[in-house]
Amino acid sequence: MKKFVCVVVVVVGLGYLMTASYADIVDENEVCFIVSNQPLELLLPTKPTLSWDLCGAIATRADTQKNAECVAGINAQGVGYMEYWAFGHIETSGTDEELVKEFAVFNLDTEGRRVNVDGVPKPGKITEMGAVSIKSRAFLETCVQAFKNMIDAGVVAVCVDEGTGSEGSGYSNDFHPDAMPGFRKFLRKNYTAEELETKFGIKDIDTFDYQKMLKSIVLVVKDSDPLKPGKRLSPEWWKNRIGRVPEPSEKITAKTLGHHHGSIGLPLDDQWRWYGRELVRNFHKEVIERSRAYAAEQGKEWHVYTNACDRLGEPDDMWRLMSLTNMHWGGMWKEYPAAHMSSNYKALRSRGQRFWPGEWPGQVMPPKGKSDNQITATVTFELTVNGMCVRYPGGGEYGERNRGKASEFPAVKAGMDPYFAFVRSHEKLFVKPDSEIGLMYSLSTCASTLRHKGVGKVEYHGAARLLEDAHRSYDVVFVGNDLWVPYDLTLEDLQQYKLIVLPHVRYLSEAQRRLILDYVDKGGLIIAVGDIGTHNLKGNSYPVSKWNSLFDKAGLRKYGKGKIWHFPEQHGRNLAERYGFKGRGTQADLKLFTDTLNSLLPPRLVTDLPRTVAVHRNAHPSKEAVILHLINYDYDLDSDTLKAVKNASMTITLAESMQPDSVRAVYYELANLPDGKQLACETDGDNTITIVLPNVSNWGTLVIE
Repeated sequence: MKKFVCVVVVVVGLGYLMTASYADIVDENEVCFIVSNQPLELLLPTKPTLSWDLCGAIATRADTQKNAECVAGINAQGVGYMEYWAFGHIETSGTDEELVKEFAVFNLDTEGRRVNVDGVPKPGKITEMGAVSIKSRAFLETCVQAFKNMIDAGVVAVCVDEGTGSEGSGYSNDFHPDAMPGFRKFLRKNYTAEELETKFGIKDIDTFDYQKMLKSIVLVVKDSDPLKPGKRLSPEWWKNRIGRVPEPSEKITAKTLGHHHGSIGLPLDDQWRWYGRELVRNFHKEVIERSRAYAAEQGKEWHVYTNACDRLGEPDDMWRLMSLTNMHWGGMWKEYPAAHMSSNYKALRSRGQRFWPGEWPGQVMPPKGKSDNQITATVTFELTVNGMCVRYPGGGEYGERNRGKASEFPAVKAGMDPYFAFVRSHEKLFVKPDSEIGLMYSLSTCASTLRHKGVGKVEYHGAARLLEDAHRSYDVVFVGNDLWVPYDLTLEDLQQYKLIVLPHVRYLSEAQRRLILDYVDKGGLIIAVGDIGTHNLKGNSYPVSKWNSLFDKAGLRKYGKGKIWHFPEQHGRNLAERYGFKGRGTQADLKLFTDTLNSLLPPRLVTDLPRTVAVHRNAHPSKEAVILHLINYDYDLDSDTLKAVKNASMTITLAESMQPDSVRAVYYELANLPDGKQLACETDGDNTITIVLPNVSNWGTLVIE
């Protein structure tokens, strides 16, 4: 075996942030960085893309006058200013009285207030959480005018918190008068007169009164109901909803429950919830389109981002708004790294979308109150590798109430600044994916609708984990449902990949099924797991056809020039389900999947890295090269320790145009080898090279050119 010196760039460290012009923040080929509550001069040389919460809250014209100079000063530094907004309350630099004075359409007693089943507005100020209702036309007009005021102040983006608004059930339910006629219209649109009567007992939809129905219902807490801590109907559960613990056999009416009724399964609750979700989408659409049009008239830049999901692992709400907003943010990591988020980041990236975190690991999981820990570094790297945005961790931006500690900021800054400089000089290594495997995310399959429940989330995440643990890089092939996201998939989209994994993709349109068959017929490879394309997008099963014969049993099928390997469901638990979202499954499951995958598509990377290290392959922007991002998830939350990998061997197949004896290699580890070290590479003449990485900590980037 021939030895020579090549250059391999591997970056291993604590974490970093990346930057881009805020004008390009929706460009998927740019990196972006967001900061809040930190003086910009302290953050240089990070140079944020966007900052927020550095000036006062902007809602009224008076707020605009107060904060315009501050906003202009930030924009003058080449950093866009982003305002905060919520669909549950209004933030302002002034008072409720100033809000009501400016927004004449907004009446504190009735218009815009969230109300209970008796039509009583929620008490308190409109600046308090949960006070306002997206079911109100008055509040919509308030949002439009407030966004115009932000644009006038020079704000370039607004971040909408509580992005799902009052969609219904549980705490979010409201019964504003504006909502009732719309609910009748919603029911007419989705059900026949016969269905309305047989399913819901509605004989005359034109006179149907949902509020009256609910107020006539009596709920009873039975002696046999389990009053166990932490469970549904427990003392804590009831106290959370009605303010006290009911006595055994006490009658609890819908009137008593008020607007918190939705979590206990009252009639039409699902329909009310989906009606609310339709209103959420329509609300966003109108507010965003009207504010964008206003910004365009002024010749100003304007982006709208929304927090439409509590956890990125359950992103149904986010997909409903995806085609409307520019970027998404939200909470995450409560089960990290057992349930990491790369597969959802990739799904967003496939639609040219972004995500940025609304919190950092130290705020929601052990070790509490820390932002300079190992897991923060892993999170930061994972976000950037997958094309998402990075928010500056730590610094006490939420104060002691959210366990952030301002005293941490100097340590975080000192630990991260050296990495900023490196990443800023190597940004293009992180912006373009280059995988030969596509993993299909079927929105109709994974997300619930009024017509059918979502299936396949576990299988989707499980298939992603199988690929990651097999050290096979993948991109996501996103298939919309033509309800919230178009399913404008083409044959060319599929043919970007040599092999596509279909994880329990039950719901496909006839056009989507034909497209998959065309892909295979022309030489494409498929690994299918579970139930594949047996139902249409409305949830109805297809009749038996040639399609079914390709996926009716385990094993290999040939179709045209391509091949299909199917792992069917076995005893209700298919391969990806067993492997799971939060766990890593068994070695036997991984071996079965890997052996099958390798038989169809030989790997370009063979390594003895443990399965806790995932590999993501990116393309070099200007020439052929190998760029591999490594993420090590072998992290112990309790002790805040990461198990580093020593002397890992990697054998890499190069592109035909690359000559093994002429590539260059250097190894960088910023903690120990900041100036780099030349590594020996070996080749056996078959266009492969083998190198040994002395250490892989929480993350690394390997470049061969």
